[in-house]
Amino acid sequence: MASRLWVTYRRGFSPMGPSLLTTDAGWGCTIRSGQMMLANCLLVHHLGRDWRRGKGDGGKTGKNDFERNVVSLFLDLTAPKHYLSLHNIVREGHACGIVPGHWVGPYVLCQTFKQIMDNNKDCPIALYLVAEAGGIPTLYKSRGLAQGQGGSGRDGEAEAEEGEGDGQAWKPLLILIPVTLGVTSSINPCYVPQILTMLSMPQSLGIVGGKPGSSVYVVGRQAERILYLDPHTLKPAYETLEEEEALDSYFCNSIHHMLAAKLDPSLALAFYCRERGDFEDLYDRLEALAGKYPTTSLLSLAENPSSQVSTVDLDNILTF
Repeated sequence: MASRLWVTYRRGFSPMGPSLLTTDAGWGCTIRSGQMMLANCLLVHHLGRDWRRGKGDGGKTGKNDFERNVVSLFLDLTAPKHYLSLHNIVREGHACGIVPGHWVGPYVLCQTFKQIMDNNKDCPIALYLVAEAGGIPTLYKSRGLAQGQGGSGRDGEAEAEEGEGDGQAWKPLLILIPVTLGVTSSINPCYVPQILTMLSMPQSLGIVGGKPGSSVYVVGRQAERILYLDPHTLKPAYETLEEEEALDSYFCNSIHHMLAAKLDPSLALAFYCRERGDFEDLYDRLEALAGKYPTTSLLSLAENPSSQVSTVDLDNILTF
């Protein structure tokens, strides 16, 4: 766990807009959890899943530079080069409903990440946001392929289907799936086996959400328990990473755990597909999982919007 980026509450950063807030303690945990997910996605993208901090380059050059470059994106500053900072997330998320000093849910945060990453030419990863206005979200294969091949995820669907297998360049793809899996303070038990299976998939980047009213970043599982990093530690804000102390403040050696059944129902699932084959494999895995739970699947899948088939059993509809 010492190689997982850990983003926490900070204090002493420059005042945030009209609110003049200089700390996110008490309201920024979902944003910090989401930053952890993005930061670890970027580490996986640049360094691979087998990378371990301080190994291979003596902790001084090469991979250590990537480590600093990734962390720099999340420093609590307003400059465009820190486009994933708290300040810039709050500013870009204003239209989505993010307000300084107020807690934000995973769905709104995912919408904001989509907006930021789509509008930043320096972002090395495409983002496919699987979100519906209501009901079970549907992952469309054509939209995922379009995003990975540089399309919009909607208008690019036809091109993605026509270009299947033609060697089109692929941009590494982050998939975010915000869901609400119950109406009580804990996740509906019928979804727990699916969550645990998804966390075991090779493309998994974990979950943003966690405990009721207290967001964390779930990084994996062990048996029936989930493993997570907790952002609820207040640390000083840094403007540079020149001092080793500043960089070290973004890593920790401890991990928390709890039963998956205790998860808050409002959460966002994350997956990373470096290659097109990774996306196609993920689609197949999720499709098989949905088939295993035909009446309680937390996710619907279809090749494209026009091919989606209703799951309603027409033979059992009562009419008059």
